[in-house]
Amino acid sequence: MFPQKNVVRDHWGFLLLCFSAFIAASYGECGLPERISYAEPKQGALDQNTFPPNATVSYDCRPGYIRVPGKKNSITCLEDDTWSTPEVFCKRKSCGNPGELLNGNIEVTDFLFGSTVTYTCNEGYLLSNKRNFSVCLADGIWSNVLPQCDAVICAPPQSPANGEFNPQKDEYEYLNSVTFSCQKPLEVAGNASISCTGTGEWSSNSPTCKAVNCPNPDVKNSRRLSGFTGPYTLNSAILFECNKGFVLRGSSSISCNIDSEWVPAIPQCDIVNCSNPDVKNSTRLSGLTGPYTLDSVISFECDKGFVLRGSSSISCNSDGQWVPAIPQCEIVNCSNPDVKNSTRLSGLTGPYTLDSVISFECDKGFVLRGSSSISCNSDGQWVPAIPQCETVNCSNPDVKNSSRLSGLTGPYTLDSVISFECDKGFVLRGSSSISCNSDGQWVPAIPQCETVECSSPDVANAARLSGFSGSYHFNFTVTFECFPGFTMNGSNSVKCNASSQWDPPLPTCNENNVAEVMGNGIVILTMIFMGHVLSHHF
Repeated sequence: MFPQKNVVRDHWGFLLLCFSAFIAASYGECGLPERISYAEPKQGALDQNTFPPNATVSYDCRPGYIRVPGKKNSITCLEDDTWSTPEVFCKRKSCGNPGELLNGNIEVTDFLFGSTVTYTCNEGYLLSNKRNFSVCLADGIWSNVLPQCDAVICAPPQSPANGEFNPQKDEYEYLNSVTFSCQKPLEVAGNASISCTGTGEWSSNSPTCKAVNCPNPDVKNSRRLSGFTGPYTLNSAILFECNKGFVLRGSSSISCNIDSEWVPAIPQCDIVNCSNPDVKNSTRLSGLTGPYTLDSVISFECDKGFVLRGSSSISCNSDGQWVPAIPQCEIVNCSNPDVKNSTRLSGLTGPYTLDSVISFECDKGFVLRGSSSISCNSDGQWVPAIPQCETVNCSNPDVKNSSRLSGLTGPYTLDSVISFECDKGFVLRGSSSISCNSDGQWVPAIPQCETVECSSPDVANAARLSGFSGSYHFNFTVTFECFPGFTMNGSNSVKCNASSQWDPPLPTCNENNVAEVMGNGIVILTMIFMGHVLSHHF
């Protein structure tokens, strides 16, 4: 009996344990929440490591932060084992505006907890505090009080021996200045005027008083344009000019400085002397030997095969320089001529020096404009001028009183052909077909269409009734009448046709038998001359 009860009890315990595990697995738990930078959990809120769904954790704002009104300050464990995302419920405390800095400036991003204010004074003012910043603390108060910008003060400068400064005061503010003077004939050595700077120091040390007396400078082969006599004290100046044939080495103007020295250094007048010019590949025509002094002249001539670049004659000027510049004799070298649409027959490669020759031949379809052979001359130029190969182009032939059977439009290049046919009443003189040749000429020559003319229609023993003109062109008509005693054989009217023939052929007037005509009657000879009838009785 007892053992059976224990078995039943253990069985129900096992089922309860399984049910508890099922419940835990079904609903889950949240772990510890993540840290919030501006808040911390309330006292005892995190005494456990896991939290069931719907559990909440409340927070208090950290030092330096205050609550945002209306914002919830807690988070909740959600059904998916994560914590809810809170709204920002704390904000940084404000320390307020630290105030305006008189004669200075403040630099700050904002006035909230953790921000830093930096103070700077205007030029001529210094901070009263050593610290130039303040920090907004957690209690909403700035770490340091607002400093002051005090005006810079300079102590009086040191007075030089045998001199003084003005104005004289017990203290000098920023940018105040003083001016120094020395007892005559002493001069101020240094800055005659100094000022109080923003650091409370003078802009430079006080000057000294010195005696200034420069020696009389001796510049041989020169003359003075100013500063003829001494004494030469501070800032005395002398202006020099070298005599003809001499050149100045140094500055033409010098002045006496505070150290009794001439500045720049005293110049010299050296004899003008030009260097011996070396012009390679040349022969001198004059100025064979030196020295080359003022106005010396040298003339050059380049050797054969070389060309002069510059002037053939140079002169030594007052500065010891050759003018114009020293020339050069460069090897004659003509450029490589580019003649498009051509073939070179000679001179295929360069360089092209003096007397080099190139011969050209134009490609088919092009005609040469210029010389077919050019030579490099002593000036480095091609002579005659570089030719050109231009496209063969014949002019448009004008054949009046004709029609074209081919070649109606141009351009007319090499081997272009035009065929003509004369209009009716005109006859072709020349070839009916012409071709454009390599010289840009039409071959055979351009034809002409001339007016058709028939020969003079002379019929023996006949008179003309019409057609008395001296020229008998196409369609010209002539009518005839035989003299009495003659009978016409053929048509009495003929017309000049397109073949320069009378159509029908000219008639003839044959003599009649006289006996038959006379009988027992009277013979009347009638002639028509220039439209008038002439009669004669027999």
